[in-house]
Amino acid sequence: MWKCKHCSEQSGDSFDACWSCGCSRDGSPPTEPFEAESTSETLGSACEKPRGKGSKSRDADRATAVSERYRDAYLEASAIIGFGGFVKGIGIILGIMILALALSAGISAGISVGLFGVVIAFVVSVLFYVLGLIISAAGQIVLSTLDIAINTSEFLTRDQRASVMSLQCDATSID
Repeated sequence: MWKCKHCSEQSGDSFDACWSCGCSRDGSPPTEPFEAESTSETLGSACEKPRGKGSKSRDADRATAVSERYRDAYLEASAIIGFGGFVKGIGIILGIMILALALSAGISAGISVGLFGVVIAFVVSVLFYVLGLIISAAGQIVLSTLDIAINTSEFLTRDQRASVMSLQCDATSID
């Protein structure tokens, strides 16, 4: 990791320019206009040190953009988890329907047909339920990854992190 001489952001060793302002390792400004990820402003003179009220406004804009991106990702993860629950529900309903058909067929066609239908109902239910569990687990993994990303974000304050993760933040808690 190396620290930018102008904006003091950390960048990975594999990068020759700062991810935040576009300045090179030696502090020289970017040769091309640099557009920051989280803002729409072009930073042709990005390597100037932020001054006064403008830098606070830029930080607030950046925090807002980051918060919105994380909130969208949380909605996506929740949708994945909800879809997993839907698939589990479909599996249970299909299993019950096949079981009812198997039992009615078993009464008219014989016990072996009924038992075969019960086995098919069980297999279908279990397969759909396991598929739903896998989908829900993928959504939970996305949520965990987002929690880690938010908790390590340098763009958000503790209160903003709690807000994005929909947590209550009280004054007595420890950072």
